[in-house]
Amino acid sequence: MACSYVRGRTNHWGRYSLRFSEHDFKGFSRDGLGADWPFEYWDLAPWYDETEALVGICGTNTGLDDMPDSPEGVLQPPPKPRVPELLVSAAAKKLGIPTAPMHRAVLTRPKDDRQACFYATPCGRGCSIGAAFQTTTSLIPMAQATGLLTVITDAMVKEVNVDEKGKVNALTYIDKKTKQAQRLDAKVIILAASACESARILLNSKSESHPNGLANSSGHVGRNIMDSTGVSYGAHIPALEGRPKYNEDGHTANHLFIPWWGHKMQEKKAMAFPRGYHFEIGSGFRAPSSWVSGDLDGYGKPLKEIAKQAYGSYVGLALRGEMLPNDDCYMEIDEDVKDKWGIPVVKFHWKWSQHELKQVEHGLKTARQILETMGAKFDKPLPKAEDAILKGGRSFMR
Repeated sequence: MACSYVRGRTNHWGRYSLRFSEHDFKGFSRDGLGADWPFEYWDLAPWYDETEALVGICGTNTGLDDMPDSPEGVLQPPPKPRVPELLVSAAAKKLGIPTAPMHRAVLTRPKDDRQACFYATPCGRGCSIGAAFQTTTSLIPMAQATGLLTVITDAMVKEVNVDEKGKVNALTYIDKKTKQAQRLDAKVIILAASACESARILLNSKSESHPNGLANSSGHVGRNIMDSTGVSYGAHIPALEGRPKYNEDGHTANHLFIPWWGHKMQEKKAMAFPRGYHFEIGSGFRAPSSWVSGDLDGYGKPLKEIAKQAYGSYVGLALRGEMLPNDDCYMEIDEDVKDKWGIPVVKFHWKWSQHELKQVEHGLKTARQILETMGAKFDKPLPKAEDAILKGGRSFMR
């Protein structure tokens, strides 16, 4: 039996779908930090192939060492890059930094019952035609069509139960409508409740056989929590002012991005931090908010003209990078606090290490170099990494 959050993260995720590279599976062998995976990229590659074909990923094979290629015919064509992304690409190239089409779980060609994206609405709000991948318009209907799936909604899982030998045999959930506990017997249980919620369920599943929680004889459930590092840095680009207006919605997220390019430099010990990051590009003609770039001043028509001239001229670079596990980042059950369903909640402990701060420091400097190459002017110093980095949990808790 598999328990899935039916209306969960797949409805609202960014749909960036990048493969781990060979470097990612043997990090400890390269820099002595973290741990190697018990298998290598090539062991997982066939499963990447099947998943990309099933989900529908747009992108291209780049030959870059941080972007393993997919088999011929698996990837759908990527959308064309926007003008600001082409300008970023040209500036990055001058600095020896590559750009590439982002691999994204958005259909650019129809697939089974799902339609191709027609660039109409933000993907993060869900996709009624199934172009942006989410389980509610793809995997769940496929499973229901077999007649072998039963979906139980309004169910908040409390714990996994075991028999007298300590073997898993059921789970207990709270019916949200009646607030009564219900038991489901099962031979196989798959927890797919995200990293932290799955850990909460395991830690709450205490028994005589598992006094510290299920599958926690090592004491590592809830430990080694890692987020993606995150920081954004952007600027007004004069060259983008006043250009002809056209629809730059695309599939809403960046069509091009900057993958990590520093593996060889790290092998030479030429960088002050391990692992890597990428830049996601934000720019273009989007639905404007109450803020646009440019020096706004005045009232009425003159102010509107300034805003119109500056519209679409801001370029932001969002860093997303790898964090390493440390002893200061973990979660534990709060024995004194329960949620509305009577289930003990968790409390988090968090601290970025110097590895992440050095990475963000490098990213801020690189982002400024790219933006300056594009013509941006800065009159303030770069922020300190510890002030700029997003708080733990703000990026994508894993």
